[in-house]
Amino acid sequence: MTQVGNALKKVIPSVVRREELFITSKLWNDAHHPSEVERQLDATLSQLGTPYLDLYLIHWPVAFVRGREMSPLRAGKPDEVEVDTDTSVVDTWKAMLALRDTGKVKAVGVSNFTIQHLEAIIKATGERPAVNQVEAHPLLPQDDLVKYCKKQGIHITAYSPLGNNREWRRADGKRRCTEKNDSTRQEEDCRLSRSDGSGRAASCVRCTGARCVGCGPGLLCDSEVGEQA
Repeated sequence: MTQVGNALKKVIPSVVRREELFITSKLWNDAHHPSEVERQLDATLSQLGTPYLDLYLIHWPVAFVRGREMSPLRAGKPDEVEVDTDTSVVDTWKAMLALRDTGKVKAVGVSNFTIQHLEAIIKATGERPAVNQVEAHPLLPQDDLVKYCKKQGIHITAYSPLGNNREWRRADGKRRCTEKNDSTRQEEDCRLSRSDGSGRAASCVRCTGARCVGCGPGLLCDSEVGEQA
């Protein structure tokens, strides 16, 4: 976050005006308690060096216990995060909605929410999130979720529209995020590349965008960057 803030300071206002940028950030799981939501937002704004966000999202529909670390592990359970079962996603969503009156955010939304999660917060508050950001790509189209969100007027943004190149594996009793092996990538490349010769990255973004879903690709290699240029 600090690196992004340093970059923004170099270009605002000498290169671009703040209002010409659309800046999004997310509320992490250990700050879901209503008393923590605005405090976490203030910390984010300070790190970014901006007085407001255009969009603020609940990162995941699950709360971690407060005051320890970003992913607090359960005692004696190195593969399990300790969850705050007293704070509901509805509690967090109500606190997010209140942020709009502070002038510190222009819109609020969610990320990784299922239909059931969305139904719960809408039923409790009558307020729909502006955005639901989820993993979506040709191998994970999320058809039912996309259909539901369109019906509710919730914009879908796809993260990892190029496919997810990482998988969690257990090693030495710990959860580790690793790159998928070459054979997995090659298999996916064959399934996703188009017959006209365009690359995997361009094919994924084209396919996802054609479904009226916004894309936020994370480009992992020079070839993918070149395809999106």
